[in-house]
Amino acid sequence: MDKLITLCMIVKNEEAVLSRCLESVKDIVDEIVIIDTGSTDQTKSIVRQYTDLVFDFPWSYDFSAAKNEAISKATAPWILVLDADEYLQHDDQDIRKFLRELDPQKPLGVISSIINYVGHPNSGKMVESSSARIFPRNADIVFVRPIHEQLSYLHGELTYINGPLVIYHTGYTQDTIQLKNKTERNLSIFQAMQHSGSLKPYDYYTLGNEYMMTEQYELALKQYQKAFVKQEFEKYWFPYCATQMTTAFLKLEQYKEASLLIDSCLRNWPQYSDFYWFKGAILYDLGLYDASIAELQMAISRSEKPGVQSPDNQTWLISPNYGTSLPYQRLAVIHLEHLRIPEAVFYLTKLLYSNPNNETVLFRILQLMNKSESAESIISFLDKVYDAPKEHHLLMLLRVTLNLGNLPLFHYYKEECLKKSITLPIHLQLLQALVLDRQDLFISLIENCSALPDDIELMTTICSASMAWEERSFATFIPQSNNAGELKFILDYYWEISPDHALSQKDIAALTKLLTQLFQLGFFDTYDRLMERFNAYADELANELGHYFYSIQQIELAIDYYSILINKNKLSGKGYENLAKLYILQGEYEEALYFIKQALQFIAVPPSLYIMFLQHCQDRKLNNQIRQLLQMKHSELIDIPLLKSYL
Repeated sequence: MDKLITLCMIVKNEEAVLSRCLESVKDIVDEIVIIDTGSTDQTKSIVRQYTDLVFDFPWSYDFSAAKNEAISKATAPWILVLDADEYLQHDDQDIRKFLRELDPQKPLGVISSIINYVGHPNSGKMVESSSARIFPRNADIVFVRPIHEQLSYLHGELTYINGPLVIYHTGYTQDTIQLKNKTERNLSIFQAMQHSGSLKPYDYYTLGNEYMMTEQYELALKQYQKAFVKQEFEKYWFPYCATQMTTAFLKLEQYKEASLLIDSCLRNWPQYSDFYWFKGAILYDLGLYDASIAELQMAISRSEKPGVQSPDNQTWLISPNYGTSLPYQRLAVIHLEHLRIPEAVFYLTKLLYSNPNNETVLFRILQLMNKSESAESIISFLDKVYDAPKEHHLLMLLRVTLNLGNLPLFHYYKEECLKKSITLPIHLQLLQALVLDRQDLFISLIENCSALPDDIELMTTICSASMAWEERSFATFIPQSNNAGELKFILDYYWEISPDHALSQKDIAALTKLLTQLFQLGFFDTYDRLMERFNAYADELANELGHYFYSIQQIELAIDYYSILINKNKLSGKGYENLAKLYILQGEYEEALYFIKQALQFIAVPPSLYIMFLQHCQDRKLNNQIRQLLQMKHSELIDIPLLKSYL
């Protein structure tokens, strides 16, 4: 078979992430070319497991020079460029079919969506961007600019088209020191360019992205505003700059500016789904939920009607997610917040169909269905989603049903795994032994395991088992590591091995997660013992557990905890905010107003709560009090046209 794609990369000291990247792409590309700019770790050894085409190149603070060296070694008609801290989904083969239908003799740049994970590795925070990462092998197509390098065609302009490839980037989820060093390196290159007077609008856009990744939104906004000039309107990155500016405005709670910008984008690009989603997001933040639902549904409608208005037959401008997964997710959140469970399940189901690998969504759907649906009904539903399940799907289903403590579902998917001779990983085997109350099996599994992986879910299971079976010796299985440090401390505290140290906020969060797992698995006696052991932190735990149960629509349990805390005058601002929402939905507006006033003593109540009150309540006297609070706390909202009828 003829070659189709060459992967070109530049690397330096990437042993921690390189295998993940190359493993994810090895079945998609035909050739791998690596330029090493001075690695001193095991990077080259890892590279040679995948390719012999590895070359040394001295680092000159110029990313373009290094990448041009890499593409000069390629032999396939198409080139894919990735960084070591990026990866693809394991079953993403659409790009090969897509490229076979294109002419590699034309000067094209194929744009990929990039999902950037930011902050703490487990925070779930994401920023979406894009870049032309695929292009024909052509001596006249090269990279220019030392940092955030751009493709350039030496005999004119490249034609940019959107492609199906989605790239996941974790380069901004390192610890604070690593992140700071990376940012400082990039900013130093920008400063050198600024001193030489060579910064162009695109550079300001990419500089804004640097600040955005580190959550410096005001600095990011200043750079985006320098980039967002009319002369650049036709550039492929221009609408991306608009969405980044909108996100920065929202982070800074500058809703008027965000609204004006998105309205302008809708005038410029009304045929695409992207900006309807952003309009819906703004309306959501303002508490205009019905209007938000309408805009989000418009985003979905645009994505489901290709070619109606778009001359290029494409329904999205920046990312297809703006017409699918993102509005599905936000609509599910809105319906959950309003306790409309069937509607929430409907959109969560659409979200799961759009990405069957999304374990968080699967868990949430089954958590909701567990309350009212039989095992047979749930299996019938899942058989439609996973009509031809792969091994990783079955393991995911087994893991989720186990964590929910649903034994009929667990036994069903265990049988499915056995039919396909799928070996369960040690974490699932231990969790299974715990759920089935098989302490003998649990101990045997640990004794026969040469080395337990330092995995947070596995360590949580060992903690739960130690407490459920009152087995003190299990504490020795938890390592003193970055991943399991809080769990190690909690278990030592529980067994009075080191009870003298105060719990940190991270410890409280880990303890809350442990308690919620015990609750889901049905270990209620162990749950109560653990609460009693940490009685000194009863108020902090009650607040966190109340918030957790409220978030999963276990409203009665949430109110039980909140009521105890109110009687002790220990309820947090978030708890009062949640109670205010609940009482608004129940039509008990005097109580809701009281809880809003209580919440204000602890937190900055979001404008959405005031607007939600005004939309539901018909009592003029109460509404006037809410308006006064809103104008006092959020005076910046007064000039927003969308809110004039409420203010």
